[in-house]
Amino acid sequence: MTTFEALYVPAPLREAVSDQSWLAAMLQAEQALAKLTGAEADDDVFRPESYDIAALCEEVSNLSHSFGNRWAVRNASFADSSVGSASASSRPLQ
Repeated sequence: MTTFEALYVPAPLREAVSDQSWLAAMLQAEQALAKLTGAEADDDVFRPESYDIAALCEEVSNLSHSFGNRWAVRNASFADSSVGSASASSRPLQ
């Protein structure tokens, strides 16, 4: 929590968008999908308390940084290859 978060963000909203709430919602969606598709899964895998939320957040953060770095390098390469040619927005999609 940041210094001013408690002053400007009401507690019910903080709880609604907390890491624990997001995890619970994702697990509910996964459980519904599993039932819909007939997948067999132990009910324990859909319990938020079965997971270390801090470890999951760290893993997601690492993955997003990795993805972001690859995206930036790929797009920088594309921009370099476009120099001297028509802009990307004026070329037809291929």
